Amino acid sequence: MPDIQLSQPHQLTQQQARAKVDKMTHQLESDLGLTIQWLDDDKLSFERSGANGVLTLTEQQVSVEVKLNFMLRAMKGTIEKELEKALRKAFG
Repeated sequence: MPDIQLSQPHQLTQQQARAKVDKMTHQLESDLGLTIQWLDDDKLSFERSGANGVLTLTEQQVSVEVKLNFMLRAMKGTIEKELEKALRKAFG
């Protein structure tokens, strides 16, 4: 079960939404040292030491599920707020 579950509605085409995800994750990749990989056209996996997750695009929303290790669970609130901010900035 994920430690963090977020979703953000959008009204973009799948191609536009994917471009926004690429831009958002590129920034997070450099800021947080994430390793990112598209699994298919609408699902992206990401991981770094102590955390991993999946971002899923649908026609109307983007969803993120994150699992945190024991050490990062203490920072869950901060991580969740930063993810929410990144989603709102990209899709809000």
